[in-house]
Amino acid sequence: MWRRETLEPYFIEQVARNGKIPLLIFVDLNNFKKINDRYGHEAGDRILQLFAAAIRRSFEWQNEDSLASENPNEGNAAEKSTGRRARSNDLALRWGGDEFVLLFLLDELNEHNKESVSNSIQEVMHEIFLHFQESLRALSMIDPQDLENISFCFGYYADKRKLTEAEAQMTLQIWLAKADQSLQEAKERKNEINSPESKKPDSSGEFSI
Repeated sequence: MWRRETLEPYFIEQVARNGKIPLLIFVDLNNFKKINDRYGHEAGDRILQLFAAAIRRSFEWQNEDSLASENPNEGNAAEKSTGRRARSNDLALRWGGDEFVLLFLLDELNEHNKESVSNSIQEVMHEIFLHFQESLRALSMIDPQDLENISFCFGYYADKRKLTEAEAQMTLQIWLAKADQSLQEAKERKNEINSPESKKPDSSGEFSI
């Protein structure tokens, strides 16, 4: 899991210098404070560690047609044989408290592929939840009924505007605020991932094309 201060220089490098389209996602754990208050900081820290690990597992392998996967000829033979590939250029970091920020880097964003990108976001979020749920089952320090109440919401923002390095530095905070606003709207609607069946919640985000 990257540190928060790594986001800005990496964003500038990928967006301004390499021409990537940034997709910023805010993720927030629900009912985390209740767990932390009831079981203590050690249990709370363990949950955050498990959630971070679930994000890393999802980042390591994604479907070949997932976000920013434009060239099916890339990747090694093992990845091709399973239809899977690594997502080494994307970024995940803990933002603070029980909030995380994900940065996906897209090659294209337009009217033709925005629905596919939105669906891919939801697939990634669902995969993170499945990894997280699997690891929570082995957490003996917390009552299983309390673990069942842990869920998360997410909100995102993507913008295909071309930016200079100076513009990227100023714009990052604005776009983060837009992603955070989408997250808050998702929380207000109780639009959360809380079970394996909640595979495709209402899309919670905005594309600027």
